[in-house]
Amino acid sequence: MKHIAFLRGINVSGQKKILMADLKLLLQDAGFENVNTYIQSGNLVFESKLVDIEQIQNQIHQLIFEKYQFEVPTLVLTKDKLQTIINQNPFLGIPAFNEKRMYFTLLFEMPKPDLIEKLFVSDEYKIVDNVIYMHLNESYGDTKLNNNYFEKVLKTLATTRNLNTMLKMLEFAT
Repeated sequence: MKHIAFLRGINVSGQKKILMADLKLLLQDAGFENVNTYIQSGNLVFESKLVDIEQIQNQIHQLIFEKYQFEVPTLVLTKDKLQTIINQNPFLGIPAFNEKRMYFTLLFEMPKPDLIEKLFVSDEYKIVDNVIYMHLNESYGDTKLNNNYFEKVLKTLATTRNLNTMLKMLEFAT
């Protein structure tokens, strides 16, 4: 079965450096098949005989830790789940929709409702299940609605990707 993995926080500002070619070999040596990577920020598509998502996440996390001696939170989705996330985008169809301003913050756990209430109000984001959809008025580098903000307030790990990356990963998984 095909899966998509998003690794949090690698190759950002020279920290937690992992070459994608090396990561691909690491997973292949561990029995993952048809491993493909996309750009240097930890996006993988692969096939696994394992079915349990949590087991796959843990295995990838452990493989990286054993090889590189640092923690890399790993979020694994099925192709169908990624398609659902893209399809549920509440900003699709708005008159001012701009693909270049669309981001997805994938939460590793469902946030508690009382924590969601602590987020500052903005029409630039909407939360659906464990995904924060953002259609920003400014660049992602300039917004306060970044990964660190959501992690701090919602008390869960998160990783953010732009629409182009999400679509490319879905294409790779097809």
